[in-house]
Amino acid sequence: MALILRFFFDDYGLTSVGMRVFCLFMLLISGVVFFLFLLDEKAKQLPKNIFGIVFFMFMCLIVSSMLVNPYENISASGTPIQKANLKRCTAWKTVNLENIREIMTNCKDNDQEQKFKEGIESLGM
Repeated sequence: MALILRFFFDDYGLTSVGMRVFCLFMLLISGVVFFLFLLDEKAKQLPKNIFGIVFFMFMCLIVSSMLVNPYENISASGTPIQKANLKRCTAWKTVNLENIREIMTNCKDNDQEQKFKEGIESLGM
């Protein structure tokens, strides 16, 4: 779980760019395998179920990653920054599984806005 939280979720427990790139890469591979079977004569000699297996594995991975609620696991397996952000962002708030993603998204947006303002102030504007 620690690897999944580290590579597929950002510091706030939201889906990271790495997850999106990985899903796009897997979709691309599935498409290549599919068109390989359509166009290549040698590939037609291979078992027809290879595409199905690759596509099934891709769908299982995507569905399982969507079903993972990172906030249930951050306190035990998350990175130190994920744990710190979860504590900081949820302090003094009523938190449940339905609103945690919204709370963390708002916290990330507020942090980015604060960093932007600090950057402007440091430039003397």
